Amino acid sequence: MGELDADVPSVEPREVDENRIVKSDETLFAIVDFLQTADEPTLTEVADGVGLSKGAVYKHLSTLRKHGFVAKDGEAYHLGLRFLEVGLREQRGRQLYDVAKPKVEAVADETGKLTWCTIEENGLSVFFCGAKGDHAVNTDGLPGRRMHMHYHSGGKAMLAYLSEGEVEEIVDRYGLPAKTEHTITDRGELFAELERIREQGYAVAFEESLYGFHTVSAPVLTQSSRPVAAVIIAGAANRMGPERCHGELADVARGAANEISLDLEYD
Repeated sequence: MGELDADVPSVEPREVDENRIVKSDETLFAIVDFLQTADEPTLTEVADGVGLSKGAVYKHLSTLRKHGFVAKDGEAYHLGLRFLEVGLREQRGRQLYDVAKPKVEAVADETGKLTWCTIEENGLSVFFCGAKGDHAVNTDGLPGRRMHMHYHSGGKAMLAYLSEGEVEEIVDRYGLPAKTEHTITDRGELFAELERIREQGYAVAFEESLYGFHTVSAPVLTQSSRPVAAVIIAGAANRMGPERCHGELADVARGAANEISLDLEYD
């Protein structure tokens, strides 16, 4: 399972019928989510954390251990590396990975910055693959991490090329929560920002998701202008001022995104 920002609610696509949800599966994933954040808890601590009996939790943990998704050291439980295997197979089995990974690495080498390719999944932005340049800042971004789309440039770059109805649905589902005082939290302001992004062909986010952190992104589009992904260049605000973001780095991001688009189209 990918890392999820603490303020992002569970994904509940509208087409999912609650009457068709398997409650035992919900319990299993609640346990998995708890193990992501807990520090090698015991059976009792897992049961307390998810609000279930030790007997019920033990059965789920035993099933997860059987299939390699949970491991046990002494009395402590933690997630198994089977999740990593599954995630890497999914990531590297996609055409986008083969095309985007070398482009992202080239941008990181050229700019010295942290560079990501992100995709949209269930109305959230998901970090797909990344690379660090020589002067990259350290962040908690990992492949599979999910974020709201409205408070970082990659998400906004993709939102700009979705239909108005699709954007409305995403906002209805997740809202526009603030990460910093610079985050867009007004629906009208967001749509105005998306129009600017379409006009200029790239998006910026100045301290909208993290103080002291600037990003610039360009969308990877199909021939019919549907967003496939976005290329993100990120760094410390003092090294990535507005002028550089709107100039040199925007050009680099757009160039990389265009190359990925062409390679996907003609590969």
